[in-house]
Amino acid sequence: MIGAARISHRNQWLQAVAMSLVLHGAAIGGILYERAPAAPTSTATPPVITVDTLLSQGAVPAAPVLTPVVPEVPPEMPQPQDIAALSAPTQAPPARIPADSPAQAPMDSAIVTTGGEMWAVVQPAIPALPPDVPLSGLDDAPPEAPEPALPAEPVGEPLDPRLEGMIQRIRDKLDESCLLALPQLTADGQVRIAVLAAADRQIGAFVDEITEGLGEIPDRRVLLDQRQCPGLTFARRTEDYPLFGLQMQLDAADIDSGNSVTGRIANGAGHYNTLLLVDDNGVVQDLRRFLTVQGGEVGFDVPMSRAGAARDTNQLLIAIATPGRIDSVTRNAGRLAADFFPELIAELGDNVLIGVSSVYVR
Repeated sequence: MIGAARISHRNQWLQAVAMSLVLHGAAIGGILYERAPAAPTSTATPPVITVDTLLSQGAVPAAPVLTPVVPEVPPEMPQPQDIAALSAPTQAPPARIPADSPAQAPMDSAIVTTGGEMWAVVQPAIPALPPDVPLSGLDDAPPEAPEPALPAEPVGEPLDPRLEGMIQRIRDKLDESCLLALPQLTADGQVRIAVLAAADRQIGAFVDEITEGLGEIPDRRVLLDQRQCPGLTFARRTEDYPLFGLQMQLDAADIDSGNSVTGRIANGAGHYNTLLLVDDNGVVQDLRRFLTVQGGEVGFDVPMSRAGAARDTNQLLIAIATPGRIDSVTRNAGRLAADFFPELIAELGDNVLIGVSSVYVR
């Protein structure tokens, strides 16, 4: 019994020692475990810190609403029926005319493309056509424009047969150098003629030839200086010669030195008017500063004085009406006629109206 008791006591002691070792080992293991660094649990790549992650640590702002950008689409061009609806109630519907290209569309029309075809939409003029007038042929090609009516013949008395015959004779003698003829029909129905030339004998022979068989025709013979001849050449080159587009009406054809030559230029209103003086020394002077326009009538008042002894030659006056100012007159005023008129002819061409007269200064 004693042996059995000892064995039991030894077993208890061994159990106590074993339990003590287990408890102390667990305590030591716990202490070592707390002090030892934690081993990584995974070998995956660490997360990248982004802006969203940083913002998520605080207050998260509301995300902005992104609206897709849609390109602006121009409004659809109105169809022909829409244009008609937008027109005034009194207008007729627009005409649709086929056009292969915009260049073929009539003026004052809009180009509309419908169904792959190009149309010219022509708005009617105001007022609209009456409702009983049918609009036919709108889908056909536009009709050809009517030819403009020719201007009516001027109404008035027929040209005096004596004047008509004289004009034709003058035009048949354009080879006469330095000579200018001015046939006229006076207010009382009298036919007369003025002839300007540099040779007195030339004037006499010319007047006798063109008035032969026409009865008694009063004439005025105007003697010029040879240096004034380029002015006559300038005047004779117009197609209307010897009937000029401008008519110069002098109050007096002879004046005393120191007085003024006055008169009017008929048909000059509405144009830029120029008045030239070609004196009997052949010098061209610009007289535009002496022109006046009142009530649609162009007038002039030019003081004239002769330096030196009196001469038989006259002063030549040339009126010119043009669309605009003549630059060569400004540049060349004061030069001789032989140098002045070639440049004037080059600038004007044929688009010019002229008138010619003369005055004698005693």
